[in-house]
Amino acid sequence: MFLLGGEREILGILKEYIAFLKKDKRVILLGSALMLRNFSMNLLMVIVPLWLVYVKGLTAVILGLVTTVSSAVLCFSQYPAGKLADRFGNRRTFLPFTALYCLAILILIWAPSVEYIFLASILGFGLGGVGGTAFTIFITMWFESTSPESRGRQYGFDQILWTISVISSSLIAGYMWDMGFGAFALSLPVFIEAVVIVLLFISR
Repeated sequence: MFLLGGEREILGILKEYIAFLKKDKRVILLGSALMLRNFSMNLLMVIVPLWLVYVKGLTAVILGLVTTVSSAVLCFSQYPAGKLADRFGNRRTFLPFTALYCLAILILIWAPSVEYIFLASILGFGLGGVGGTAFTIFITMWFESTSPESRGRQYGFDQILWTISVISSSLIAGYMWDMGFGAFALSLPVFIEAVVIVLLFISR
């Protein structure tokens, strides 16, 4: 009886989530875009340190310094980016910051010296730098896509997407690196971002 009750409860939760997703197509479109973004950012979290150490030859100290610079720039960029989003709209503001994010990845792949790596860290690959603020703008759009009464369920759904993205991207990133596809794995978020932008504008 206890097991049957548990099964009914699980089915009830699943039905509730299906009803939540069916209510508004924007939730499905933006949720798909969010999952892709989470996937690409976590992919970078695995690949970038490997790339910087084994391909670009950075020492542990320089790697730590690059991360510190990237995080500090992100910290001071958040408020101005939010202010621009309030003034010009989230979608319009998202695009230039995403462009910086993609440019930083390309510079990181090419970087002939450590100075260019620092430039990429300032521009923002992953969750750091100026380009990292694109994620803050995107999250705002994501949570504004539903009514306040649905925010708890939306956050639960958000965490499900995040967990799936982290598990899959970590495994794929490690496999791609071992197979010798590090450069491709590093450039993959640029292509993913193009899909994210398409989903973003379809969801309007």
